[in-house]
Amino acid sequence: MPSSEPSSERTASGITVGAGPRGLTASGVRLTRSVRLALGVLVLILLGAVGYVLSTVPPTGNAWYPKCTLHSATGLHCPGCGTTRAAHALLNGHIGQAIAYNAIVFLIFPLLPVLQFGARRIQRVTMWFALTAILLFGVLRNVPAEPFSRLAPHQLGATEELPRP
Repeated sequence: MPSSEPSSERTASGITVGAGPRGLTASGVRLTRSVRLALGVLVLILLGAVGYVLSTVPPTGNAWYPKCTLHSATGLHCPGCGTTRAAHALLNGHIGQAIAYNAIVFLIFPLLPVLQFGARRIQRVTMWFALTAILLFGVLRNVPAEPFSRLAPHQLGATEELPRP
């Protein structure tokens, strides 16, 4: 009787082709443990380099960071406007300023593990909550009236800054 496990063969590059569902990539190729470890180390190095650049090079108007296309074309703030400045402020310990640049980031990022590892039903509810929050944030931050105008990216005054930890 044939086995229900698919046959697998290892190529010279350390990639196992035709293995079971665990560890498969989108193309159906299973990576060996050493290849996955090398990719993980590479991702950590890249994240560290991006973090270093973000913490040392301020995203000012004449910096080489990409500008928001929607804001450049229409003057409206998309839900992501201010995220680079928020990351720079956060990496330099200015939590209040980071929230002033883009508050939705602090609501959505903690939900990412739930979206990745939560039960299927919780993932759906969390995804709809996150999408609704992002869309609502994107609309409300463009309303030119208090308190909604405070959702647009802005520089805090000296009295508004939270103390550094």
